[in-house]
Amino acid sequence: MDNIPKMTVIRQCLSLLPTLSPTCVPLDYGVKKLRTLALLQLSVTAHLLRWESYREYAWQLDASPDLQELLGLPSISASQVSRRMNQLPTALLEHLFYALTHLIKNLSRPASSGLLQRVGRLLLVDASCLKLPAFLSDWARVTRDRCGVKIHVSYAVTSPEHTFVQHMVPSTGNVSDYEGSDLLLHEEEVTYVLDRGYVCYERMDRWIEGGLNFVMRIADHHQANVLHEHPVPEGSRILRDATVQMGSGYTAMEQRVRLVEFTDEKGRLYRIVTTQWEASAEDIAEIYKHRWLIELFLSG
Repeated sequence: MDNIPKMTVIRQCLSLLPTLSPTCVPLDYGVKKLRTLALLQLSVTAHLLRWESYREYAWQLDASPDLQELLGLPSISASQVSRRMNQLPTALLEHLFYALTHLIKNLSRPASSGLLQRVGRLLLVDASCLKLPAFLSDWARVTRDRCGVKIHVSYAVTSPEHTFVQHMVPSTGNVSDYEGSDLLLHEEEVTYVLDRGYVCYERMDRWIEGGLNFVMRIADHHQANVLHEHPVPEGSRILRDATVQMGSGYTAMEQRVRLVEFTDEKGRLYRIVTTQWEASAEDIAEIYKHRWLIELFLSG
């Protein structure tokens, strides 16, 4: 494991695993080999070193006396790993995830000024679909021909150098992005960054009434009724900075929001609505550009 940098996030997470020992004891009743804690440590090691199969788990363990000593495990077979993986409760993994998130959040507090000092900490929100085989997944049926689950994620940006997953909520694949946001948006001292799939005027009104801040992209067809135009800086990519009311008729928002329109380096137009009134229009554009961080996480 010498080729793994000591300060990688996942290696630091590995050092926390022994704190789960009391939780693992009931799961090891009658287990003679590959206890739960060793299984978790072996799995994290496999992720670090990109092992691709349970057979490779067995080969690599046989070839590494140091790893054998760390895990207290002289050898293992691929079938033993597979059997123990099938017995591993997902609730334990959820417990581990939130324990690690809590630790990382506390460690990042000294550097929690945020991407921009006047805006503070960002929480990027998105969702990703995982396709499942139809013959095993009637419980997760989305359409007649497709089954899947959706993972709703909030990704914290506490400073330009510090990012981590803060919340991760699973659902069946037919839950919309904006429905998933009901479980993710609840902190008042952050700014949520969202894509077009989260546009829901009723929810946006509710977020504003609850003191939540957001920066959200809207589509070309979303109607923005301009109430007041603000000056835009000359020579920048900012095309519009205005106070608007979204929607029309009985679907219109009750609350006012700020609309910032800008183009990127390739000339693509972005329309952003936000509750951040003090930040500059350039700051709003910069905040939304950092949304690619959660895209990288979900695609990785």
